[in-house]
Amino acid sequence: MCPRDSTALSNVYITRPPTLRNKSCVSYNAVYAILRGLNARYIHHGFQFDRISPYKPANDLPSDQLDDVSRISIKTLPFPKEVKDKLFTLIKSVAKKKHLDACGSYVAKRLAARRCVEVPRVLPSILLDADASENEYNDVMKQLSADPKFEHLKSLFKHNQLGPNEQAQIELAEAEDARHKNSIIHFSPNIAIAHTAHTFFGCYAVFLRIFNELKRRAEKFKPSRVMFYNAGAGAPIVAAHTIWDLDAFDDVLVVEPSRNLLKICEFLIPEFKNIRYQSDVYDTTDCFDCVVIPYAMTNMRGAESRALLVKNLWNRLSVGGYMVVVEPGTPTGFRILHSIRELFISQLKKGYFHFLAPCPHESICPLALTGKDWCHFSQRIYRIPHYLYKKGSISRSIDNEKYSYLVVGKSPGPRQKLKNEDEAKTAAEKSFFWSRIVMPPLKLGRRVLMDVCSAPNNFKRIIVPKNIPESSGYKYARDAMWGDLWRFVEREERPIAREYTPEKVKPYLLGKNDLEKDVIYSSRQIDDKTKQKIEEEMLRHYGG
Repeated sequence: MCPRDSTALSNVYITRPPTLRNKSCVSYNAVYAILRGLNARYIHHGFQFDRISPYKPANDLPSDQLDDVSRISIKTLPFPKEVKDKLFTLIKSVAKKKHLDACGSYVAKRLAARRCVEVPRVLPSILLDADASENEYNDVMKQLSADPKFEHLKSLFKHNQLGPNEQAQIELAEAEDARHKNSIIHFSPNIAIAHTAHTFFGCYAVFLRIFNELKRRAEKFKPSRVMFYNAGAGAPIVAAHTIWDLDAFDDVLVVEPSRNLLKICEFLIPEFKNIRYQSDVYDTTDCFDCVVIPYAMTNMRGAESRALLVKNLWNRLSVGGYMVVVEPGTPTGFRILHSIRELFISQLKKGYFHFLAPCPHESICPLALTGKDWCHFSQRIYRIPHYLYKKGSISRSIDNEKYSYLVVGKSPGPRQKLKNEDEAKTAAEKSFFWSRIVMPPLKLGRRVLMDVCSAPNNFKRIIVPKNIPESSGYKYARDAMWGDLWRFVEREERPIAREYTPEKVKPYLLGKNDLEKDVIYSSRQIDDKTKQKIEEEMLRHYGG
């Protein structure tokens, strides 16, 4: 086609066929005839199953409303103004800074000894008990058995290494608790101050992010009575006061067994009208709109004790209220929350509860069955100046607080009331049908890879390419954070980067360069005897 006729087919995009490569000018009729006879390979390079449908919003809601509900993660948080000066004054009240740093080192070692020893494993699930009659999750297991992500789980079931799952959960909890008999911290005045300096701002940042999500996604939730169990130095209370005005609440109950921590809590938090301080939950018929349990389960011994506490506090929650449970973002914290989560699914009927966050479904947890990952998130917060309190390296000014959490509502949620996202009228209701980004997004040039947990009980990696406008959401994906919700089309990618793919399949998926790197890496690996010796030493020091 001549340059003067270039506007004739301006809206048609094709790959020039080989017959036209050496010809500079042909007639319009000749081009039209060639277009009609083109083979499909000149129009679309790829496979039919690899195409995705264009993104069509379910309704005409503006994108800023949808983004306000889906982008719930918060970037680096500053110190809360109302507590900063009080806490710095409290830290300076210690006679010598080196004594405070020594107590802080003791606190850090105690916390690390309890939280950071356990390794990821396939967690036993009550929902997969074979003895249960008409178990709806048996079909789920058949589907998961064909997925390479759950290869390790399949091998455990093949060799019968899990046993009855309910008993296996109790035995695993008892075995881990027995290894940490001396991990409980006894709070003297100096240790209580050091513990506050070490954990206060991280705990505040975590709860501010959780309460912010609760306020955005639960539009009808207007609490007036709240209970903080194991409140510590009051960081969850300050975070709740930042989101809601606790001074206007009818009742604020603070429960903390440690007398020294309770005194620090009274000193740091603002004075509210209807606030009560107790060392335990006594016999009372009072019900609360929100029950907050921060970092209490890790210090308790036995799965039965934790389950009993959750049941008692659940009975004190009013209908339509929410229970917030937070634990450290370690395999230990996730294991505890996983057992609590299955407690609700196995013992409560559908419609009596719903998960607001982080789970996008009320089914079996797919991350607990991989044996290589655990569900946790991260929140950034500025660190206390090192001249007041030395927390780790002096060169770092920002902390990444890792946490696992569960927000449970005592009412039927939108997933029980509505069939799908199309029936939801508000952005908050739609958010219950969106997937959760459970790992940091990987930005690779012109595409973004994200690991998401979606309904029903599905854990997968999706790809958001820039060169396919139909996929949509690329600009959103570039700014997405760990813990956000994904509201666009999901295009699944092979999960090779997380090493869930079997070894025999990898050569078919890797390119030439990747294969050469694998050969170089494998040549540097240690021999079997050294590897076995290292594993024996790890088992001797850290257990199974």
